[in-house]
Amino acid sequence: MDRSNEASFEGAIAARIDLSPGVPDLATFPRAAWLRAERSLLADLVSSAPGYGDPRGSPALRGAAANRLARNRGILADPADVIITSGTAQALGLFAEVLAGTGIREVAVEDRRAARDGRTGCPAHAGASVPDRGGAQRRSAP
Repeated sequence: MDRSNEASFEGAIAARIDLSPGVPDLATFPRAAWLRAERSLLADLVSSAPGYGDPRGSPALRGAAANRLARNRGILADPADVIITSGTAQALGLFAEVLAGTGIREVAVEDRRAARDGRTGCPAHAGASVPDRGGAQRRSAP
């Protein structure tokens, strides 16, 4: 095996910082600053704040989300009707429950990449039911 292009590590100086992935440098964690920030926050915190709170999300966050929807999407939503989820899986699960409760069993999903790439239509997996431009349902090719 030809090793002529490999760098020699003999006599190399050890790295001062370990940049290994997934290994934080805990020795440099700012413990004193963290403790000051934590004490400052806890001093002003109402006793109910560390609890579970509203399962729909904090009222302040729901209000901020409603404001952003109005500003950026032109969607007027009452903050009481906004739900903050822990992620995509929870949001889609709740969405599926609501649809199933109304008898809807199939949906078409927007593919934003299609618009970005200049394609039209609604790509769907094999066998999915998608609406055509006239509103009638059609099955995609298996």
